[in-house]
Amino acid sequence: MNKSSKILTAPISYTLEELLHKRTGGAINFRGINYQMLYTCRLLLVELKDSNTQTKIRLEGIEDADLIRPALTVDNHNYIQLKSSDNKINAADFWAMGVLQNFIPIYLSDQKSTFTLVYNFKIAEGLLKELFESRLSLRAFEHWQRKIKQAFENEFDIHDFLQKITYEKHTVTELNQELNKQLYKNWNVNRGTEMQFINGLSYHVLQWSQKRETIGHQNLVSLFADINDAFSIAAVNDAVRHKWIESVDYISSSQGDADNYYEGKAAQPYHIASGLPARRKFWEKK
Repeated sequence: MNKSSKILTAPISYTLEELLHKRTGGAINFRGINYQMLYTCRLLLVELKDSNTQTKIRLEGIEDADLIRPALTVDNHNYIQLKSSDNKINAADFWAMGVLQNFIPIYLSDQKSTFTLVYNFKIAEGLLKELFESRLSLRAFEHWQRKIKQAFENEFDIHDFLQKITYEKHTVTELNQELNKQLYKNWNVNRGTEMQFINGLSYHVLQWSQKRETIGHQNLVSLFADINDAFSIAAVNDAVRHKWIESVDYISSSQGDADNYYEGKAAQPYHIASGLPARRKFWEKK
C-alpha cells in the first residue's frame, strides 16, 4: 500500500457515555418538532373555537402555519414561522436562521400580508432585542436594512416590511397550560380526560401537516366526536372513573408550594418529593 492510499483514522478517545451526551442532534430536532406541534395545537384550539368562524389554518403551507381570516373583500393572511432553541440568540444567529429571508418573498408578492415569529429562546440585548420589541433605533434599522439589501436586490419599503412582523414568545410549559385551558373553556372537555384529546389532536396535526391540509372548525369537531365515541366503548376501571385513585408523578409534582406543608394540611406528593420532612423512598419506588 503506498502512502497516498493509507486511510487515516481518528483515535477513539470517548466512552460510550460521553458519546451519548455529545450526540444530541436528534433529540434537539425532536424538541423543535414537539414545540411546533404544541403551538399548532394551541393555534387550532384558539382560532377555530367559534362554530361560525370562517377562519382556516393551512399547516406546512407557505410557512409553518398560514392563518387565513376572510374579510369582507379580501382574505387576510398571517404567516407564522416557529423557531426553537436552547441557546441565547443574537442578531447574527437570528439572521442565520433565515426568518426575514423567508418572509420577504411573501411580502413582495402580497404587501398586505402579516407575519408572526413564534419562539422560545432568550434574545440578546441590542440589535435583536430592538427588532423583537419593534423599537428600532436608527443604528438598529440601518443594520437590518443593510442585511436585507445585501440579500435582496428588490426595491421595497423595508420599514413597512419590518412593521408587519410580530414576535411571540411561548415556552413549552405555557403551551401545555394553554392547551388544557382551551379544552376546558371552549371545547367542553372534562378534567382528567384532556390528555386523550391532546394526544389525538397532536397525532392528527402531524398527519395534516404531512398532507399540507387546511383545517377548519368542523375538522376539530369531527375529531373530538371520534375521541368521545372511543371513550364510550372503552373499558374504564370504576376507581379511575370516579377518581378514587389517580396517578402520582413525584418528579413533576415537585413544583408545588412547599410552604403549605407547615399549615397543617395533609402531605402532598410534592412535599414527599421535596423531602419534607423526610423522603419516603419505599413508597416513591412503589
